Amino acid sequence: MKKNGRFVQILGWLVITIAAFVVVYLFMVRPWHREWGATGTELKQAMPGEDIVASPNHLTTRAVTINAKPEDIWPWLVQMGYKRGGLYSYDWLDRIAGILDRPSADQILPEFQDLKPGDDISMGAGPGWPVKSMDPNRSMVLDIKQPGVHITWSWGLFPVDPDSTRLVLRVRGQMKIKPLQAPLFALLDPAEFVMVRKMLAGIKQRVEGTVGTPTAELLELLSWAVALLSAIIFFISALAMKKWQRPFAMAWFSFLVFFFLALGEPPLWLGAVSILVLLRGMFWAFGRRRKVAFL
Repeated sequence: MKKNGRFVQILGWLVITIAAFVVVYLFMVRPWHREWGATGTELKQAMPGEDIVASPNHLTTRAVTINAKPEDIWPWLVQMGYKRGGLYSYDWLDRIAGILDRPSADQILPEFQDLKPGDDISMGAGPGWPVKSMDPNRSMVLDIKQPGVHITWSWGLFPVDPDSTRLVLRVRGQMKIKPLQAPLFALLDPAEFVMVRKMLAGIKQRVEGTVGTPTAELLELLSWAVALLSAIIFFISALAMKKWQRPFAMAWFSFLVFFFLALGEPPLWLGAVSILVLLRGMFWAFGRRRKVAFL
């Protein structure tokens, strides 16, 4: 009976914490990341290719300021793709997934500058990106179709002054989601933001000549992995321990740290501090006096 009572308590708190997380994500985090970097004007302005997906159930507008002219940014856009210039995002993840075959380029590649409407930008293991329309140094529209999915990526270059440009990306998607697929799409939503945000930042860094190192990217991804693994370990421990409250609390704290590292993209030193805090939390959760009652 005591074990059953403990599991009822854990289940009750699990439902409460998941509900709280979902509410915070849907009403605070999701609206923020779907409009990341975009101004009010950019959210309202029309982008090329708006009529292709007329009634989207997935819509994002994200933007970044690049200290360069549109003609200096354009070559980086047209050379994207598998066996081309890459995606300028998290190369380690894209290569593991088979989307890329090499690190993203850190220089303009003349052999990939002849992209034109009708061409298909290969994405390796993923679906290709057909080019619907192009207006050199101004805009490019990609029209991606799969069974049950129709997505457009509309890139726009808008000069701010002679030395800076706004790079705006609007994604419009119409997806037929079955009930059993809903959890998968819910997980893909923040994952898409993480990769797209890194792509925009990656283009900015390459144009401005401030691109980071593969080692720094790997350390960033490792910090994510440590936080997520900690969450799993703490949660399993909560199920196994008589005094489950501390590991349960640390499981959710670790999960929040993971989201902070992935969505917030803090500097490496802050990521390192977060991991040290998690390690210190293990001593708090697993004190010597804690008795373990494995099932």
